[in-house]
Amino acid sequence: MVRPGAREQRRRGLAHDRPVRDDRPRRYALWCKPLLLDRAGGGLRLYRGALWRLTGYPDDFEDRITDAVGPFPGLPDQRLLADWWLDMSAGIDLDTFVEQAERLDRYLDRIAGWVLANEDVRLVLAYHPTADEYQHSSLLVAPDQWAYTPGSALAAREGLKRIGRSLDRSVAAMWSALDPSRDALLVVSDHGVVPVHSEVRILLALEAAGLVEVADEGGERRVATTSPMAAAISGGCAHLYLNLAGRETDGVVARAEAGELLARAARALADLELDGRPVVERILTRAEAAELGLDHPNSGDLVVFLRPGFVGSSRLDGETIVPSSTYGQHGYLASHNAMCGVLLARGAGIVPAKLEEMAATEVAPLVARWLGFELR
Repeated sequence: MVRPGAREQRRRGLAHDRPVRDDRPRRYALWCKPLLLDRAGGGLRLYRGALWRLTGYPDDFEDRITDAVGPFPGLPDQRLLADWWLDMSAGIDLDTFVEQAERLDRYLDRIAGWVLANEDVRLVLAYHPTADEYQHSSLLVAPDQWAYTPGSALAAREGLKRIGRSLDRSVAAMWSALDPSRDALLVVSDHGVVPVHSEVRILLALEAAGLVEVADEGGERRVATTSPMAAAISGGCAHLYLNLAGRETDGVVARAEAGELLARAARALADLELDGRPVVERILTRAEAAELGLDHPNSGDLVVFLRPGFVGSSRLDGETIVPSSTYGQHGYLASHNAMCGVLLARGAGIVPAKLEEMAATEVAPLVARWLGFELR
């Protein structure tokens, strides 16, 4: 079981006010690579990655894995690859990024192999983020994308092939560590990816409509605590929340005003266009979102889905719609075929079959049945 680090815990609201003191020695990894050696001028361009370590639970499990396979090598550097696509003398080149991805895949392969060989387990979950990381930064397929050129698109396709071959190796490594007479292997992705060309700064649109109040905190614009509305935005989806009196701490919106404010927000976003193309595909109230399974109490008062090609952002600077510096995204309506994931199963108890379609929410119950119990 891998747990988030302290910063991630704080972001998710999981950390206590007082951090638990942990004085155990830790092993960190830092990856460096010479990118350019100027023999004539004597210059050196060196990439130095971030410091990373494995965090696991319980502590002795983390220690044993680190002793066996080493510290966590880190994620591929999306930000610096994005710089390179725009200026090939900046950032890190595509080959370096793919090397980082391949190194991470091999590290995760070793962890899975070690767990299978040394732990008494019935279910092992092994997640490889490299395909997702790559496509966010390198799904260059269309001329309306910021860094697109025929050459960059060709390079991006070749990089994606390398990522695919690396993941094939990971699947093969997992299968080779299993006993086909008693074990089953399930390969599944949680979503697909679509190419994106434009970033939509949703909070700016709501601010212009008088629905979001912004405060200056240390020179940075942030949504004020007295704002009538706030939003949680990720990929192609945004959840809009009213700062409702009686529901939120220090809420400022009376319930009698809620319907009008939500209607104004829906209109402000529905009116967004780029070259005559609507930005938003669908806007639903929480009750309307029930048909999509999104009527959870923590869902937004409005749930907004952008059209594929547009990606939502919470930034509060610049223009409302700008070229996107990422090129692949997810979080759109599942009715788009490109949002579909993959499903492959092999091994004990698996009857050969070809399924046309299966809901992602059916995967966990399927695995539970294989393990001999029902999810409730």
